[in-house]
Amino acid sequence: MSEESLNTIDALCELYLTKHAELKKKASSAKMDRWLIEKHLKPYFAGRKIAEITSRDICEFQYFHRNTRTQANRLLEVLSKMFQPG
Repeated sequence: MSEESLNTIDALCELYLTKHAELKKKASSAKMDRWLIEKHLKPYFAGRKIAEITSRDICEFQYFHRNTRTQANRLLEVLSKMFQPG
């Protein structure tokens, strides 16, 4: 993976899945995280650089998913964990 591609949301998603979800969560939870990422996060933030994503973008993402509250909350949990250092 090139240095440039490590700065994308897609790379961050994969890093989260391989270094956190698949190692530290139950298999079913990791599978759900992967589904949420592939179905919702990656399409919504497609091609975006991590540094370009603002809190406003996250709020708009949350608003976009307002009709599925439980899923929206789960998506925000995943995003929050992805953006935590370490």
